[in-house]
Amino acid sequence: MEMCDYKEQLERLRTSLHGASAPCDEVLCDNIEEAICCCALLAEEHLREQEREWEIASLAEEFLRYATFLVESDYRSESLLHAAERMNDTIFCHPRLKVRFMRFIHDVMERYGALEGREALLREIEFFEENIRRADRGALDEIVGHGHLKHDPIEWTLRWEQVIDQADEIVYKNLADFPRGMGFCHAFWAERRRVLLSKFNVEWRSPSRMNPHVIFD
Repeated sequence: MEMCDYKEQLERLRTSLHGASAPCDEVLCDNIEEAICCCALLAEEHLREQEREWEIASLAEEFLRYATFLVESDYRSESLLHAAERMNDTIFCHPRLKVRFMRFIHDVMERYGALEGREALLREIEFFEENIRRADRGALDEIVGHGHLKHDPIEWTLRWEQVIDQADEIVYKNLADFPRGMGFCHAFWAERRRVLLSKFNVEWRSPSRMNPHVIFD
């Protein structure tokens, strides 16, 4: 299946899976397996091409719906865990969705007896859940950073997660004629900040503002 066909293939599979419910027969399970792979590959393509990244969260939600059918049908597929891990690697700006996805991966690992990496995954889940609890009670100054760069703690709030895809869709459309490559991140961050504030009343600080001594290109 060529890269440019992922979306078309997923649309075809959606039609065949409409109304599906567990337990599924083998043919339906095969189609579901193909659909979740398409979701992951299409999400990776969006991320790689810096296009339509606002669709990744909905693809992850769709992945979870389909993958749950496979688990409930006891469909033991080696590709399920691999596809789930790849899909998880595309999820940003959505900490609550990220936790749901990581918990799904942990459940699959446990169900299939996959031990490698489970403890590290649990630690990651606990880290995310603790920051989410801090955000939910408004203690943004207590949120612990993730990675080497500082990010605005507002990115852990529910409000952020609710509006960021809508905002980014607007941002990408506004920057449709702006060349990708060197300097694009600064244009993107500036426009994201403007859109978040003007349309969603969310004041956000970009990585460049949070890390003034770091040079971004």
